[in-house]
Amino acid sequence: MRQRAIIFSQPKLSYTGAPVSQSRGDSQDTNTPRSIERSYDKYGPPPPQPVPAVVPTLPPTPPPPVTSDRRLKRDISRLGCLDSGICLYRFRYLWDDTFYVGVMAQEVERIVPGAVVHGPDGYLRVRYDLLGLQFRSWSD
Repeated sequence: MRQRAIIFSQPKLSYTGAPVSQSRGDSQDTNTPRSIERSYDKYGPPPPQPVPAVVPTLPPTPPPPVTSDRRLKRDISRLGCLDSGICLYRFRYLWDDTFYVGVMAQEVERIVPGAVVHGPDGYLRVRYDLLGLQFRSWSD
């Protein structure tokens, strides 16, 4: 069994604020509400749908700068240079036996000074994200 419900609505307005043209059979008086007939089943109108909450998105945080000071590296060998003049090296840190591939902060400071950070310990660090590179181990 279906029941009928009458919903009253205001005339639609355009973006300019002027009423939208009326469809056939509607009253030309724009100050009176129009009636719209809708049929519902025996349970009545459908429940309102939840509005998804808008969660503000924060810009992604940049990765921390990587310690790339030449003074903290050993077993350094140059692999090649990029078009920008920045060279890639294979090296080990003084405290680690793992080989890494990266840049030398002193070299990057001459070419892209904004990508080099002076740490509180006096050593230089490089923001690889500003160079378009990733710091990796040799096995990666």
